[in-house]
Amino acid sequence: MPTPRNSRFDFQVNHDLPTTSLILVRRIRERFARRDARSVEDGMAAAERAHASQHRGDGSPYAIHPFRVALLALDYEPSCTKECLVACLLHDVLEDTELTQEAVSRQFGSAVADLVAAVTRYRPRNETPAQRRDSKLAKWRETMGASRDVRVVKTFDNCDNLISCKFIAPDKPAFDKIPRWLMEAQLLYLPLAERTNAEAARLIEQELQLYLAAGHEIGTWL
Repeated sequence: MPTPRNSRFDFQVNHDLPTTSLILVRRIRERFARRDARSVEDGMAAAERAHASQHRGDGSPYAIHPFRVALLALDYEPSCTKECLVACLLHDVLEDTELTQEAVSRQFGSAVADLVAAVTRYRPRNETPAQRRDSKLAKWRETMGASRDVRVVKTFDNCDNLISCKFIAPDKPAFDKIPRWLMEAQLLYLPLAERTNAEAARLIEQELQLYLAAGHEIGTWL
């Protein structure tokens, strides 16, 4: 695969995993000293292993999402620490994989494990729409009052989820969820971004306008 001419990343393109990974490694090595860069790259490897059997709503390998979240943090959060970046990479592992908080703590330290735990929403089996609504609202209120690093991880997770909706084809089951996700972005993601990072808030506002202009509607919790 040819090497990109620069290390910038176009978030409006659904790049494949090798391209996303290559650009992220280059950005990590630009930002961090060798030892810290190696630790973040270990986080990339752990995320890719943990999500190896999973795919996103558009059908792409799931690991692309945490890699994009890390790239957003590198682009828009100048104070992003090594620990915060590794948490961006691992933000879904406790909720969606077999990896435990103890395992994350052993490999990456308690600061990373605590950040990942703080952005994790544990869901009951067969969660109803009403349970999902109440749980998401409770988690949002908790996150709004959390530390800046927790809010940074969740804000850029939200940003990429919203941007990536456009990659979902109409014949995919996830397409029907887009109106609800737009509602959540308007109600929850945007206020969190406004509290956390002005550029993230701008991105979310811009994305919402793009979806509305394309004919999507703001949905409900159901």
